[in-house]
This record gives sequence, structure tokens and C-alpha cells, in this order.
Amino acid sequence: MAMLELRGVTKKFGGLDALKDVNLDVEKGELLGLIGPNGSGKSTLFSVITGYYHPNGGSIVYNGENIVGLKPFQICRKGIARTFQIVKPLPSMSVLDNVLIASFMRAGSTTASRKKAYEVLEYVGLLGKKDAMPTGLTISDRKRLEIARALALNPQLLLLDEVLAGLNPSETDHAIELIRSIHRSGTTIIMVEHVMRVIMAVSQKIMVLDHGEKIAEGEPANVAQDARVVKAYLGSERVDARSN
Repeated sequence: MAMLELRGVTKKFGGLDALKDVNLDVEKGELLGLIGPNGSGKSTLFSVITGYYHPNGGSIVYNGENIVGLKPFQICRKGIARTFQIVKPLPSMSVLDNVLIASFMRAGSTTASRKKAYEVLEYVGLLGKKDAMPTGLTISDRKRLEIARALALNPQLLLLDEVLAGLNPSETDHAIELIRSIHRSGTTIIMVEHVMRVIMAVSQKIMVLDHGEKIAEGEPANVAQDARVVKAYLGSERVDARSN
């Protein structure tokens, strides 16, 4: 049984079908890349999985349980965490307090929460900035803080929504190493990203959405050569899945 199973997942906004009958299996320990043009339904899919949106149809089974209808905090406590495309840390609280608040969700005590927050900040490279305010951080550090807040929830399944957006090449390389380290630690990851050569290189499997529909799924090398993917998203230049 897959860790996450989506069957016929549909989400409508008025007359718009944001997701149409999406099926997906994510195995434990997998790193899945989720790609598609702007407006293809990627972030909507994350919001449906995590309970921010209720699907109009279909089932979402996580570790054998249909989680459709659960509230976001209930889904979070079961081991699913996500980052957001637009990072919004709590501006009036320090870096440490931002992560500490997240760690309270699953930690059993204040002591355990604080210990977890320190561990996560050291892991992502922000421990030296624990007393800084988020408004004074660089884009790269704000992205790391967003990841830290998600990791503080001790997720089994981590959904990363464009965590490389806005980073320069050096920052991107460091972020990739962090993502690979998280994956090596045993965390299952679904990653939305527009840096194609990166996602082709780090993903074990890729799913492509276009206008809310799944148009391709498989190993990166095969997806990169799929005519439907080239037409919908990659353009005339095919991506070399061995890049990076």
C-alpha cells in the first residue's frame, strides 16, 4: 500500500475545474516532482491534500486512512506538513519563536518543543539567527525558515511548494542539498518547482498537471521526452534529465 493514494480527486471553483479526476500514488520514502504551467492546479492539489480545500470528489488515503473531511490541524498531526509558495512568517516574532510555535503542534511539552526548534534551526543553518526578526532575513533565509517551520512538525510526508523560487544559483545549490538531506533522513517529499533542470535531477518520479488534469507520470527521463509535456509546458527545448 502506498503512503498516499489519490483517486479521482476533483476540485471546482465555481465553473472552473482546478483539479479533474486526479489519481496518484506516492510510496513511502519517495521524492516526487510535481510540475505544470502556472494555474495547472499544483498548489491547489497541496491545499486539498492538507485539508485547506475540500475536494468536490474523490478520495485521499494517507497511511490507509481516508483523510478527506479532516481539518488541516488534524491532517498535520497525522504527519503531513507543507510549505507555501509565498512565505509568511510571523513578522513580530523571532526566528526561534516562529519555529517554536510550529513545534508545539506535535511535541509533547514545552521542553520538547524548544529542543525540537533548536534542532531544526541548526539543521537548516539558521541557529545563528535564532534571535533575528523575519523581516530582516534574506529571501534565502526566509525560505529556510519556511522549511524549518514545516520540519518542526516532524512530518512523514513533506509538501514543498516552490522553495527554490527567487534564489540565486549558489543559494539554489545549497537549498537542493538541504532537500536531499531531508529526503535521505527518511521523509517522503512531494516537490513543486519551476526550475526544471533541478526537479528533473532530484526527483525519482514526476507527475505533470495541465489545466487540472494529469497528463504524464513516470521517471524523469521519460517525462521529459513525453510529447504532451513538451507541448504543454517544456516548450520546444526538451529537458535533459541528467542535468545538474
